[in-house]
Amino acid sequence: MSKATQKKPPNETFGMIFGLLIGIGVSIALNSIPIGIAIGIVVGTMASFYSKKQKPDKD
Repeated sequence: MSKATQKKPPNETFGMIFGLLIGIGVSIALNSIPIGIAIGIVVGTMASFYSKKQKPDKD
């Protein structure tokens, strides 16, 4: 991982929950479970990387 990623790691919990909710919504809206799963995974991964946790600096 790069130094920036080590300093601010992705927020996996938020990404999983957000992706799950989006995936369920898309599955219901489009009436297609595989498309909902794929979109949920993509959106969840993007959300986890865009909402990075601030890691405390060790000085």
